[in-house]
Amino acid sequence: MKIRFHTLIFLGMALGAVVGMLLYSPDGATGFRKVALEFCDLFGRSVFIGALKMLVAPLIFFSILAGITSLPTTGELGRIGLKTFTFYIVTTSIASIIGLVLVLTVQPGLQGNRDEVRANWPKQKEAIQIEFASKTDKVEAARETTAWGAVKKNVERIIQNPFTALSESPPNSLGVIFFAILLGIALIVIGEPGRPVVGVINGVNQAILTLTGWFMLGAPFFIFCLVALLVGTTGPSVFESLIWYVGVVLAGIGIHMGVLLLICKYVGKRSPLAFLRGIRKPWAVAFSTRSSAATLPITMKSVTEELHVDPKVAGFVLPIGATVNMD
Repeated sequence: MKIRFHTLIFLGMALGAVVGMLLYSPDGATGFRKVALEFCDLFGRSVFIGALKMLVAPLIFFSILAGITSLPTTGELGRIGLKTFTFYIVTTSIASIIGLVLVLTVQPGLQGNRDEVRANWPKQKEAIQIEFASKTDKVEAARETTAWGAVKKNVERIIQNPFTALSESPPNSLGVIFFAILLGIALIVIGEPGRPVVGVINGVNQAILTLTGWFMLGAPFFIFCLVALLVGTTGPSVFESLIWYVGVVLAGIGIHMGVLLLICKYVGKRSPLAFLRGIRKPWAVAFSTRSSAATLPITMKSVTEELHVDPKVAGFVLPIGATVNMD
């Protein structure tokens, strides 16, 4: 019997958790444990997450361009854009309300072993200050920033040299998205002279998705390494001090998922079960990488191939969502 690919991913995740517990040592990893964790770090973080992040900036740029230039008119772009931003504003507002209600009701910071956490805080604070000493000036500058100053700073990040936005690590997604939208609209407006460029854009976009498929072939192994590294480094103690926080976060995510599935059913006219089956791979990768941007290549592939969403819609909606729709 052939094992489905998403099943292999979840098996890799479970096996990684088991191996991580075996590798964990409260006194710090040494000998074989240290070598094993370094191996997991190499293939999990450096190779897998590095490869996904390598693809993110060009994927955002070319997928938005391909999505926009596939539309016949700027009017259709306006309709899709209005629906997209309305959806993002509504769901983000709902997520914020759920989070506030849960935190104010449960008050996770007042639960659990808070006395132990407070006792350990001075030592942890000193270590954090040493680690982030170079960021102190930026923090102080941010504290004195006015509302208009914050708006100006964000506008400057959006309207900038697109090559600089693409080359930053992590990439300046808002700058990439803004330039891609403007260039896509310009290609629609100029019509016939832009058609050869559109063909190149679609070809590059397909090539990037193909690259994503190649890296995904090793996803079960890479995700095994990521989970083993995470568990082997932190151990179970992190859950003891954060159990109430983790519980509130998971409860909030669960409630918000219910809201989104209702929208999926009644607004999107799609079976929630079919939707959940279609996003199994992105879920597994998102859980292990903890990054919306790093998961974007797999999300694009799954949404178009398994949920059969129009590529022009996915190419416009998903890159923007991975950047601004942090529910």
